[in-house]
Amino acid sequence: MKLRYLLAASVVSLAATTTFVATPAFAQETTSSVRGDVVDQDGNPIAGATVVVTHVPSGTTSTQTTDSAGGFNASGLRLGGPFTVRVTAEGYESAEQEIGFLTAGQAQRMSVSLADIGKTIVVSGARTRSAITLGTGAATVLTARDIAGVANINRDIRNLAARDPLVTLDATNGGAISIAGQNNRFNRFTVDGVAFGDPFGLESGGLVSSRGPVPIDAIGEFSVETAPVDIQQGFFQGGAINTQLKSGGNNFTFLGAAYYQNDDLRGDQARELQRIGAFDSQVYVAQVTGPIIKDKLFFAVTYERTRDTVPADIDPSQLGITQADIDLVSTIAKNTYNFDTLGVAKDIVESDDKLVTKLDWNVADGHRLSATYIWNENTALAGQTGVNQINAIGNGNPTFNLLSNNYTQGAKNHFGIIQSNNQWTDFFSTQLRVSYADYTRLQVPVGGNRDFGQFLVCLDPTNPTTGTGASPAVCSPGQERIQFGPDISRQANELESQSLAIEFQATLKLNNHTVKLIAERRRQDVRNLFAQRVSGAWLFDSLADYQAQRANELDIAIPLRGGIDTVTADFQNNSWTFGIMDTIDVTDTLTVVAGMRYDLFDTPDRPFFNQFFLERFGFPNTGTLNGRDLFQPRFGLNWKPTDRLQIRGSAGLFGGGNPLVWISNNYSNPGPTLQRVRIRRNANGTFSSPEQAVLGLTTAQLQAIGAATLNNVTGGTGVPQSLIDAVRQAGFAGSPTNALDPNFKVPSQWRFSGSVDYEANLGPLGDGWNLGADVIYSNVKNALEWTDLRSVAQTGTLPDGRPRYNVLTGSAGENTDMLLTNTSFGESWNLVARFSKVWDAGFFLNGSYTFQDVTDQNPGTSSVAFSNYTNTAFTDPNFAAQGTANYQRDHQFRLVAGYDAELFGDNNTRVELFYNVRSGQRYSYTFNDPTNGRSAVFGVNGRGNRGLIYVPDVSSITADPRVTWTPRRTCCFRPDEGADGLIAVFCA
Repeated sequence: MKLRYLLAASVVSLAATTTFVATPAFAQETTSSVRGDVVDQDGNPIAGATVVVTHVPSGTTSTQTTDSAGGFNASGLRLGGPFTVRVTAEGYESAEQEIGFLTAGQAQRMSVSLADIGKTIVVSGARTRSAITLGTGAATVLTARDIAGVANINRDIRNLAARDPLVTLDATNGGAISIAGQNNRFNRFTVDGVAFGDPFGLESGGLVSSRGPVPIDAIGEFSVETAPVDIQQGFFQGGAINTQLKSGGNNFTFLGAAYYQNDDLRGDQARELQRIGAFDSQVYVAQVTGPIIKDKLFFAVTYERTRDTVPADIDPSQLGITQADIDLVSTIAKNTYNFDTLGVAKDIVESDDKLVTKLDWNVADGHRLSATYIWNENTALAGQTGVNQINAIGNGNPTFNLLSNNYTQGAKNHFGIIQSNNQWTDFFSTQLRVSYADYTRLQVPVGGNRDFGQFLVCLDPTNPTTGTGASPAVCSPGQERIQFGPDISRQANELESQSLAIEFQATLKLNNHTVKLIAERRRQDVRNLFAQRVSGAWLFDSLADYQAQRANELDIAIPLRGGIDTVTADFQNNSWTFGIMDTIDVTDTLTVVAGMRYDLFDTPDRPFFNQFFLERFGFPNTGTLNGRDLFQPRFGLNWKPTDRLQIRGSAGLFGGGNPLVWISNNYSNPGPTLQRVRIRRNANGTFSSPEQAVLGLTTAQLQAIGAATLNNVTGGTGVPQSLIDAVRQAGFAGSPTNALDPNFKVPSQWRFSGSVDYEANLGPLGDGWNLGADVIYSNVKNALEWTDLRSVAQTGTLPDGRPRYNVLTGSAGENTDMLLTNTSFGESWNLVARFSKVWDAGFFLNGSYTFQDVTDQNPGTSSVAFSNYTNTAFTDPNFAAQGTANYQRDHQFRLVAGYDAELFGDNNTRVELFYNVRSGQRYSYTFNDPTNGRSAVFGVNGRGNRGLIYVPDVSSITADPRVTWTPRRTCCFRPDEGADGLIAVFCA
């Protein structure tokens, strides 16, 4: 600790015992604090001493007077530093101490000893240079200096999170952040304490836009926390990612930066793969900070502009599709269907713009007001053909999506925050924060024509003879396909969300207790239009049929109550939060925290009532989160028994974090709004539909509608009125429905965390080696599961012991009723070993190893209820299997090495290497039932290829009662092959 004396006799005596209370890492807080006690040279408390804490860059001050026990608490302070703490008392020499920096919510605790006038105590101390640490218990905190030193080629905020040992980035899922082996949708992301994560659950990376809402250069502090005790940390089960913005000071600063990459600055080959296509990345940053009125009013403005162009993942030629094939399909589309396929997207273009403005006003001593505005707009081309289509070569029908099947994906965001911090007395302070967020998600088909529908064309010249002709469309084995027109999920896809939050916090210091109370109100208004296939998905068996406007299948969803606006889900998602927490300084070396948080959900709007659902199952489909609640106790401790050893622990219940989209499914698919129907052409030329019974059509009626629908096709606007009328006249008795379990519980899990840090002297390797270990155990109280209520278990079991299902009586067809319910299965172990060392010369070295063992039931990988149901492996066909989680990575190693020093005057030079390696994702072996619709084997719909293989135990005759053994037989083989190419086997 760096000391500065005003007088020879002035002293801060217990510099060596100044510690951060790191267990309750309150980083959702946006302010810092300094608390402690003032004593005389004999250790007796000094009441009435004046303590002035000053933020040097801005001149912001907070003045305190010690209580009868000599205690003081300066809260609501600005972040960063340096700070000076000046202590004066009548009859004593004054003292001043410098604190390098303060972090959000981590109270700097200090003890100050004052000498009598005329007496001197000599104390010296040294300040340790700040360096990036890979983990501080269950949290990683990066300062502005740390952030500036992080190697971050693509300027992605997720690269900061990757420094935490418990974070995994999934490059195959938009850079999704998984923390402690949990679903990436279960994280909470905040900027200046306000929720800035995905407000609905559709952004794969979990951020409010693909690159996050704020420029990296605008960040003053960044943290990742896994088991925080602070009661303000809520609505997550994975981790809390908290960002604090920079503020202006008394000195003007300017930052300008440009980052550029192109083809010439990267390799052209990765192992056996040759890189092709254009690559260009340009990022420009400008930042200005400074005073408007010195010591009073400050500003900070940061703007970042990104323009990226990367090659498409797949070129048509890689799938065996020629330019002549594309030209032929496009020409027919233009001449016959009057539709422009727009050809092939060679490049993926992304644009991202961010603007952050912040004003800070020192209203008076101990009273501050800040106002922040953030704007972010991001767009990128999406929907291109994925590399998974390469796997279909020779093993299916590889399909290429033309540009008209792609879409512009992005988001527009506006955020406003006003926060007031007030130190009313020496022992009572408050914080009031009001924030508003406006979020619009972009999902716009390229070309803009949502009405045409999606066309899938098999490149067989004529109808294939190798298939049976059964629907859906039949292609010869290995034959390529081309897809164009707005894809099924973009034909009606609009999302808007507006949020208003009011948060109040009061802190009261009572001797060695610091009590915090919170009350919060959040309101969210959502407008969500998501209706798949409303313009139809058309399948063509061959180029000849495509030319002749002769489709093999139409798969379409028809609004039942009028236009597309009748399918829109408009509802509110609100909550109340209350909490209390006590931080107790038991001794100078032991701090204990205990508290509770209570979340109450308030959802006044209900899904559209479905009478037929009520009649089928005896409960309504109108269940919401309204009135459901979650009580979350929290406990933590921080014990430093020696100067070198620190022990921390926490325990508590953490809940929420489930994306709103899963609840919105119930509003978007209540049954009475949309009916899906499929019309198919049979091999013999007749027509069929899995929904014939649902629609109540006679065979003659179906044949007439089938001919009108699949002959002379012109696209979505050409769907015959006879089909629309038939669907609407049939009503919604059999329409698929999403609903919430009446006994649904808010998702939550218990979490226990323990950390040990020791500063070791390794002899020849030197002193100052920081060695640490973290153990985090989580146990699910309530998690999420989806099941189909129309699939009813039959009496008896399948040969391998698992149940078989059948469709609910009176519910013919392939429609489903998806129920969002709970499971209590799931737990996780996360073990971390880490080390760090900083040398006086400027070299530093950090490393960590992470082990994970995570189990769950349904990983929740999709935003659609039916997909969450079908995208899981199963033992019981109507429920997800319990086992290793999708998000587990068995082993991860991280290593940071670098040099950080001032080589040229006051100019800092930093060189850093970051290495990260991890295990791959686990997988399971499943078998496939190729039955269309409901599985002929399991009786459920949509899960025929997800059944876990039953592996019998044949270690002995009695090992597996399901295995039947037969007497050994003698077999003879005829050496020549028969005409059928098989070898004959004769057994006696």
